[in-house]
Amino acid sequence: MASLHAHGGWRRALACGLSLAPLLSGCEGREIEPLDIERLAFVPPGLCIIGRVDCSTDEPLLVDRFEVTREHWLAIMGGELRPSPAFRKHWTSDTRRHPASGMDLAEAVTFAGRRGMRIPTVSEWMRIATGTAAQPWPWSAQDRESAANLEELGLGRTAPVGTFQRGCTTDGIHDMLGNVWEWTEPPLPAYAIPSAAISDTAVHTQPCWVMGGSFRSGARTLHGHDRKRNLYFFAEAVDPRHRGMDIGLRCVAEAEVYLWERAREWTDPALRPRLAAVGEEWGRRAVVLLERLTRRPAAPAALTWILEGALR
Repeated sequence: MASLHAHGGWRRALACGLSLAPLLSGCEGREIEPLDIERLAFVPPGLCIIGRVDCSTDEPLLVDRFEVTREHWLAIMGGELRPSPAFRKHWTSDTRRHPASGMDLAEAVTFAGRRGMRIPTVSEWMRIATGTAAQPWPWSAQDRESAANLEELGLGRTAPVGTFQRGCTTDGIHDMLGNVWEWTEPPLPAYAIPSAAISDTAVHTQPCWVMGGSFRSGARTLHGHDRKRNLYFFAEAVDPRHRGMDIGLRCVAEAEVYLWERAREWTDPALRPRLAAVGEEWGRRAVVLLERLTRRPAAPAALTWILEGALR
């Protein structure tokens, strides 16, 4: 697996990745705070069978394109749930676009809820990461150079979200492998085991899983079989109260519910080009849902603006 990080390609990835952070450029170079929808990728429903585990999704999802950043965490949580002193020393002004970490599961759930979103289940996370082909890497069935921030890279710390563009999924979602582990919620799959467990799982009868590895993890496929032929997912079993400097989060929402509820907030006609750009990014796979929503009585104009972009 050494090819994943060979030949110093990560240095080029870091240099280009700084432009991938989820902020918009306004006039005269100033930054514009993004709408939450501008942070989200559209993941259509689809079949995803991994071994004996059904990770299929029946409804379209909206998913954070990037792991939640430190600046976004602080913007939502403020001083209420700041990182503890053990983690705060790493949250410096020059790392605001690095992934947030150090929260336990309850805090991750609170953050997601304040956005009208939630934490994905293990099965949803695997569907998002592996696609309908249930591929072993987020990007394809094959290993790829300079695609993820894992231990072999030698960076020894988090990188700005979206740095490793070569590791992006076909749905436009970044860092599903490496950078930081990501919280998931039960139910846990019946026919798969986590690739590892940490010591504090014994203090809780129902551990949760964090998924996808971190900068401290060796390169590994998202799923496979161990020497005993057990199906494993690239996950660690952890107590939900555990905190780690390499454990962060990504949020999801049911696309239909989220769009119908949030579109009423986007009434300013000046938002039309931005929302159309979101639709263009989602593409034709979002058209069926958007057309259904725009046909509802009293549908907000914002849904039509998104649809305009998806039809381009």
